[in-house]
Amino acid sequence: MLDKEKVGRAIAGQRKVKGMTQKQLADLLHISYQAVSRWEQGISLPSVDMIYDIAQTLETSVDFLLRGPLEERQVITYKDTGLDVKRLHMIKDRLSGLVTRDERLLCAKNVDPVFFMPDTSGTEEPVCVFASHVPGSKERLAMENGYDREICADLVSGAANNLIRFGVKPMILQAHMVCGNNDGVQILIMGEAFKGACEKNGILFAGLEVAAQAVNYQSSDYRLSASVIGFADRKQIMTGKEIGEGDVLIGLQAEGLSSAPTIFGRSQFL
Repeated sequence: MLDKEKVGRAIAGQRKVKGMTQKQLADLLHISYQAVSRWEQGISLPSVDMIYDIAQTLETSVDFLLRGPLEERQVITYKDTGLDVKRLHMIKDRLSGLVTRDERLLCAKNVDPVFFMPDTSGTEEPVCVFASHVPGSKERLAMENGYDREICADLVSGAANNLIRFGVKPMILQAHMVCGNNDGVQILIMGEAFKGACEKNGILFAGLEVAAQAVNYQSSDYRLSASVIGFADRKQIMTGKEIGEGDVLIGLQAEGLSSAPTIFGRSQFL
């Protein structure tokens, strides 16, 4: 609901800035000066159409007239959203300690870009391959049943498989989480799960970036995604486009999370 007094002060203030009297403003708007006086005293409000005309006449915005001068507006902080920023930064600092220590990983900290120096020696035409991955509907089941570690391992497996099926070796992975005002214990456990799954698969872990949105999520809710980068020789990338009649298909038995059969075949990208 609009604050009549605040709107009135905004009109009066801007009118005085423009060096107008109440009568001069009223004449320009083709109304009585008593109407302007009632607005400025907070007794009544202009109509919606009149608010626009007032803004045009006083060379200001409708937003200014409705919300008032900046010094009168409520300052909204992260605290107003229920987010504990201090605790969040402490969590992020601890997550930084989970990043894989490797001379190829030059920088991987919080929201900073990841700087990675790959070893492409022995590769004639090195191709960088990038992919993003999300857990899908399994994520909700994991949250409801407490499988936080497992969904992280599942996500790493799915992201790695997404590259491996094209003959690309996954080399580095960064996980991403959007969550509520989490106490941090759950986040750290999941960060360790991501790191463990990456190490088990020979993938450098570039950390878990956390974006807390207390207004959108409950404290234990989260949404996960992962970005994975790999490298391959262009001539060795597999797409399956050259599979034809008479070829032998090889099925590989796989165990673990996100295991899925893959049909292999080789084709060069143009």
